[in-house]
Amino acid sequence: LKYDEIAHTPLRKFFLSDLSWERYTPSAITEAKDWCSWSFVGYIVPSLGIMLGKLTHLYLVEFYLARLVSFIFFFICLLASLKLAPPRAGRWILFYALLPMTTHQASSISYDSLQLALLPLIFAWVGRFLDQTAPSKEGSSPIWFILTLCLFVLAKPLSIVFFLLVFLIPKITWRQKIVIFSCLLVLTLPYLKPLHYLGLEGGVDPQLQIQVMSRDPLYYAQVFLETISTDSLEILKGVVGNFGWLDYQLPIYLYFFYL
Repeated sequence: LKYDEIAHTPLRKFFLSDLSWERYTPSAITEAKDWCSWSFVGYIVPSLGIMLGKLTHLYLVEFYLARLVSFIFFFICLLASLKLAPPRAGRWILFYALLPMTTHQASSISYDSLQLALLPLIFAWVGRFLDQTAPSKEGSSPIWFILTLCLFVLAKPLSIVFFLLVFLIPKITWRQKIVIFSCLLVLTLPYLKPLHYLGLEGGVDPQLQIQVMSRDPLYYAQVFLETISTDSLEILKGVVGNFGWLDYQLPIYLYFFYL
């Protein structure tokens, strides 16, 4: 089984002897393009696992240590968010964390793993800001919220709209909020490469979609309702989980059983 065949043979199981594979060293450097090349921040957590695995000089140990470290970081962030969030928000965090898709991606070697780990923390902070009856808790300082938000956006700069959440921070003036928002923008802008992919292949054109929605909102509503009615089963599968970059699916009855 070659390295580039693993993704296409999901039924093949690994044996202990497979762990003796020597670490793969390609002869040429492969350039990462599009979304994967925007920021190195999203790869910091799995990179720690790879660095630990390098001590063994075994490729598979590096691979699985990277996944393990990503999952441990996700689990720690999950516990912190449950401690921080109001009770009602905690239920939604548990629902999010128990989705098979979340667990699968959070333990992957992907820039998505960092964002998936930080998202419940941001949700917990926002829930605490909006819950005026919630008592103050240790670790609920806006400084930690701002740092988490900054790390979240730096992992994938297209999420820059999340910086608007700073305006929900209570007990600080609007002037302070504007200053914080401006500083975060300045910090992130260097990572925003030109949006040359606005006309992506495969019929996806976000710029055209925005034009259609702004010119005829009713048409957009019609398309949205038709999409729900015709693709509801695929949407259900997407919520619970399609796995791997080849989108492996579970038996259909398991999706309904899970919900």
